[in-house]
Amino acid sequence: MTQQHLQQQFPIQGMHCAACSARIEKVVRAFHKHAELHDWFCIVHGAAKFVLVDDRKGGPTYRKSDVATLSDKSPKLLVVPPGVYHGWMSLAPDTMLLSTASHVYNKTKPDEERIPPDAFDGLLGGSPWAILAK
Repeated sequence: MTQQHLQQQFPIQGMHCAACSARIEKVVRAFHKHAELHDWFCIVHGAAKFVLVDDRKGGPTYRKSDVATLSDKSPKLLVVPPGVYHGWMSLAPDTMLLSTASHVYNKTKPDEERIPPDAFDGLLGGSPWAILAK
């Protein structure tokens, strides 16, 4: 996918910051949202569960949630717009996440609002971090 194609699909100024992190299986990192920043996530090794809750007041999906499972077996790019709380949990040992952002991280004034991992348990009817057997 070319940069031009990405900009057509996601009309954002560009990707300015990238990080790769490894996580221990079943460790939750959640929740936070950004006022201006877009996040892009891709799993390059292993698998992870992502939970998203829309906090954009007045929008058609306000307070709606979504769960996405990403893995290296079926690569996908998860795009999280500003105003959407998001978090993730590794589902496999040594999962590696590649994350990219639309803005450079500002240490003195981070574009981030954090809440606890259980903040949406009531809205979602229980913990979104439970792993359900099929």
